[in-house]
Amino acid sequence: MLLLRKIIFYIFAVIYLVLCPLIVARMLGFVINPLTHHLEKTGLVYVSTNPPDATVYIDGRRAHQKTPTAIRDLAPGKHFIRIEHSGYNDWEMNIPIVGKKATVLANTLLIPQEWPIKRISDRPFQNITPAADDMLIAVSATHHFQINLKENPPLIKEVSNDLLNARASFPAPEVFLINDNKDLLTKKGKWVQLRIKEDFGGLQAYDITSSKPGTKMYFDEKSGELFYLDEAGFLSEIQILPVHPIVDIPIPEALRFKTSNKEPNL
Repeated sequence: MLLLRKIIFYIFAVIYLVLCPLIVARMLGFVINPLTHHLEKTGLVYVSTNPPDATVYIDGRRAHQKTPTAIRDLAPGKHFIRIEHSGYNDWEMNIPIVGKKATVLANTLLIPQEWPIKRISDRPFQNITPAADDMLIAVSATHHFQINLKENPPLIKEVSNDLLNARASFPAPEVFLINDNKDLLTKKGKWVQLRIKEDFGGLQAYDITSSKPGTKMYFDEKSGELFYLDEAGFLSEIQILPVHPIVDIPIPEALRFKTSNKEPNL
């Protein structure tokens, strides 16, 4: 009986001596790296999305809070992150975590599973070109039309050639910078594409709609609305970004480490 007590005592003593340093190290922000088997300082990842309230999974484990959120106590190395939001395609990527630093995925743009398209005109046009802020000029076979984008729905009225010539128009570019000048809207043939610049990779292209070949498009940076001619020539509109402001929170003072260096070819 005495021997059994000694065995139990030594077992608990060993457990105490092993677990106590690990618990203290964990409280100080250290974890055992499964690759090196050494104690290393943890890092974190801060995630915000556009739109917000997305669910985040890291290495298959669900984060407690929806975006925007900070996930702490991550071992240094590469981690697989997946972001899910109802009605949007999943966003997935391997990201680097560096000890004592924060990896920031700010305003990650989620792509809708179906793009909502609204037809604006009841007649086809040959082309459109911006004439001023919130103003387009549309050309049909025999007439010119002024489209006032400040109205909802946009107001379309015929204009004379004199008025058209007096208005200084300029050619519409084929590429637009959106989402804090990181992501691109481009036109390739008949396809309008959204090219997403991932934080840790190259551009990924998504076809969002088809348009009439040889026509221009116009992107309103303030509202995030894209105006274009569909394949039949009718003026149509797509909401690329939500109209409401991006919901975001600052990283708490205690978590404001220097953003980790981005590693190529993940």
